[in-house]
Amino acid sequence: MTINELIQIKEKTFSKTDMVIAESVRRFTNAFAYQQISDILKICPVSQSAITRFAKKLGFSGFQEFQYALQNDLKTGEKEEKELTSAEIYGGYIKTVEDYLSEEKIAMLAEKLRNARNVYLLGESTSSYPAQYLRFIMRLNGKNTYLLTQAEFFEFRSLLDKEDVLIDFSSSHATAESIIKSIKENRKDRTPWLALITMSAKHPLRKYFDLVIDLPANRNAKEAGLIISEVYGYFMFLDKLSEALDIKDA
Repeated sequence: MTINELIQIKEKTFSKTDMVIAESVRRFTNAFAYQQISDILKICPVSQSAITRFAKKLGFSGFQEFQYALQNDLKTGEKEEKELTSAEIYGGYIKTVEDYLSEEKIAMLAEKLRNARNVYLLGESTSSYPAQYLRFIMRLNGKNTYLLTQAEFFEFRSLLDKEDVLIDFSSSHATAESIIKSIKENRKDRTPWLALITMSAKHPLRKYFDLVIDLPANRNAKEAGLIISEVYGYFMFLDKLSEALDIKDA
């Protein structure tokens, strides 16, 4: 019996909280199947203990067993359906990112960017693509914006001020560790406002940032061998950020 079938059978016994979780499972099935519970709580406004109780109500020993069963449901469904095309994988991922994003956090970042004296951007490897695009749309709208390599940063470091904004696009690794630590440790009186855009709930530098915006990983794309999947998540985020900034010509 599938998870959806179990939910339908047990639905009459659900509390209001259970109904919220059930609806979230239907809407964000991939997230519930593959994301860590800390990430799931960002898209399902309940407590971790509530999700555990929900899993037990369906007959599982806990969330881990529930998640394993949901993964099996998805794999079984994939075998019964045609293989997804690259366009379908990316399209589904973009929709997941859109649902996953926090409008409150995007609005906060947009406000900081509007009021910033200068904007500094960091991004290595594929994470440099969204950084380049954000530089383009910010400059298009008259904002001083700079995309820095690690070497260039240390040339600009003396110019940083508390009225500036620095954004690090970092999928999972702490590539800018020396930069961020240098800012926090050596420029305490003139520290710019720091934002991290990442796909890692365990990014080692999270604690140094004033704002962290999490994006979900595209597991389907990784399984299919599509190597630039993360870029699509970043650009969906930038589309929402452009809307918050009221940028229409980017």
